[in-house]
Amino acid sequence: MIKFIPICFLAVSTGALLNAEEDKTNSQLIDLLSNNRERLTEQSATILELETLNKRLVNSNLDLLKEVSTSNARIRDLEAKITKLEDQIETLSKPSTSISNPMQLIEQAALRSNKDSTGLININNASEAELASLQFIDIDLARRIISNRPYMRIEDLTINRGFGALKLSQIEDLITVGKLGERRNYLEDNPDQNE
Repeated sequence: MIKFIPICFLAVSTGALLNAEEDKTNSQLIDLLSNNRERLTEQSATILELETLNKRLVNSNLDLLKEVSTSNARIRDLEAKITKLEDQIETLSKPSTSISNPMQLIEQAALRSNKDSTGLININNASEAELASLQFIDIDLARRIISNRPYMRIEDLTINRGFGALKLSQIEDLITVGKLGERRNYLEDNPDQNE
């Protein structure tokens, strides 16, 4: 015998099955969304860590670049000093019959290098290259120093644009204005500086 199931029972059962399937699908979607949120949070944290590391790396590279630049400047200064010393050694190693006193030899070498007998650079008669060999003085500043000669005191260097008390304090132990007689000779040799 054939049994008939009422249509309303089938509709309710089918509806219940569909609701259960929808609930299951919705639950799976919620789980997926939750997992995706967790992954996004982890990835965001990783991205922030990478950005922080990148900033540190950039700052570290900038610091290294500054150190390399400073080292290169020091190397150039040392190379200039080595060249000067080599020139002085060459000058001193040449035999001279006209100088019988060793002090005269030292004084003449100092005058040739625009340094006094203590080894200081005389700012009143040093060349551009000699002034530029000093730390923190470039060719432009050396030219300004030369154009404002003579100097009675080393502190007078601060009248030059770009040369302040800080630069003076860093090189004051390396420079001199020379003796009064040397300044007079400079003024006699350079009358246009007398104005």
